[in-house]
Amino acid sequence: MYYPREEKRDFLHTLSTLALIAILPLAVLALLSGQGATVTLIAASKVQAQANVTTLTEFPDQGVNLLNYDYSVDGKYFSGTYAQLTKKDAAKYRPGDTLAIVHSAFFPSVDLPEASYAAGQTDGRMFTGCVGGSLLLLGVSFFALVRQRKHAAEDAYY
Repeated sequence: MYYPREEKRDFLHTLSTLALIAILPLAVLALLSGQGATVTLIAASKVQAQANVTTLTEFPDQGVNLLNYDYSVDGKYFSGTYAQLTKKDAAKYRPGDTLAIVHSAFFPSVDLPEASYAAGQTDGRMFTGCVGGSLLLLGVSFFALVRQRKHAAEDAYY
């Protein structure tokens, strides 16, 4: 026999389960977004600064230069490290050169060189979209679970 209430209960259970399962691929995409989280944190409160390169370590076999830099924002001093991929960023830095930095005012430990920040905009959008989609799906699942509980409470009257 066909029971409409049973169909609705099955639909709510399926909706909640599928919403929770769909969060997993979005979480994997968010993790694979490279510098997406860093770019998103910086975008929340971006502050530009000029850093001085303090040390340069070259690894020519790997195509990487490791730059250590110091900079100040509003009288506070910060230091950071940038792994420059020479294939993507061919600029030659030497100790004492200046490096444009983008710094987060809300999260002081988060900073990136301006070139890396500009290149990571797509990663930031992908990370934000995945996190937003995951929160939306979590809300749908929670809504379906609340409706299931209400539906179960109403079953006492049928």
